[in-house]
Amino acid sequence: MYDFWIVKVDSNGEKIWEQNFGGDLSDKVLDLELTSDGGILVGGESGSGQYGNKSSLSYGSADYWIVRLDADGNKLWDRSYGGASADLLRDIQSTADGGFLLLGDSHSEATGSKTTPHYGTGDDWIVRLDGHGNQLWDFSLGSIDSELTRGSLHEPSGRIMVAPDGGYLVATHSSGINPSGNKTVAGYGHSDFWVVKLSVDLPLMGFGPGAFTNTAPLHTHAPAQEFGVWNAAYSTLTYAASTDVAWLRVEPSSGSSTNQTNSHAIHYDTSALPAGTHNATITFQTNEKDAVPRSISVRLSIFTNYTRPRMRLVREGLRLFLSGDSGTSAYVSEWSPDFRNWTAFSTNSLSNTEIEVFHTYPTNAAQMIFRARVKE
Repeated sequence: MYDFWIVKVDSNGEKIWEQNFGGDLSDKVLDLELTSDGGILVGGESGSGQYGNKSSLSYGSADYWIVRLDADGNKLWDRSYGGASADLLRDIQSTADGGFLLLGDSHSEATGSKTTPHYGTGDDWIVRLDGHGNQLWDFSLGSIDSELTRGSLHEPSGRIMVAPDGGYLVATHSSGINPSGNKTVAGYGHSDFWVVKLSVDLPLMGFGPGAFTNTAPLHTHAPAQEFGVWNAAYSTLTYAASTDVAWLRVEPSSGSSTNQTNSHAIHYDTSALPAGTHNATITFQTNEKDAVPRSISVRLSIFTNYTRPRMRLVREGLRLFLSGDSGTSAYVSEWSPDFRNWTAFSTNSLSNTEIEVFHTYPTNAAQMIFRARVKE
């Protein structure tokens, strides 16, 4: 078992004070940051619950844990951040407004205090704090593979820093070969450097889910599907949605969000689409600085579900009746004198399984062949 152990020494190496912080399980220090008032922010990973002198909750098997000390080493407060699995803090950076940035490895879905998606086996997870440890926003960086801020278990190597323009630079490792998640560049080998620039307290758009599939029978409307658009920042995100096909629309088609999730629905006008697979894209244009449009992919499958009926034509004088065991109205009745040239004739539905055929017999027809054909 481990605790946080912090020792302050003078310029000659003489100990001024020391402090231990921890709970009932292992709590490991990974980084510390001096604060503007002469205090210290100590951070690492914690597997402990509320025990010992740890007062913050535990979310998963390991959480980010930070402890704020004054200049004399007295604890002012402690906070935990994480989801239901393991989240391992690697780097701390102060911000100009007295807040802090936390960077580490996350294996959690959006649970606990984590609100952003989980993309792969391991993602980079950024948490923005104010000066009192309140979480302002969080953001995940990752692909379907692994993006980890550490070089090895005891050698944290990922870094986050404030850029000269006030944005943030993240340097990490990535094993993602193909673009996926929110990684847009291809990889070169087993593990690459991955550098990401983030804008100043950017509105952080996310989708849930990020892709849709749907099915519908031929000549019907596919059911609507709901999704959320969220902004994990306290700055305002505005956005507008558009589609690249006429049979798809988003309602409402625009929105504005400040640290909240908006609900939208995808509606399908598919009654005129032929059978087969149809692809579409919903594109979101946002007010993010230097933002490229975000998109959601949609795949729709239209299938036929007709049952071939057992049909028969019955003649009663000059009247013909077409009857079958299902869906008669989904068929068209036709006649031909030669099996090659077919002519449709009008019908009148008498019941779910029977229609009356109206037909004027041509006086010069040597023979009359009748058929019922599926309407496609």
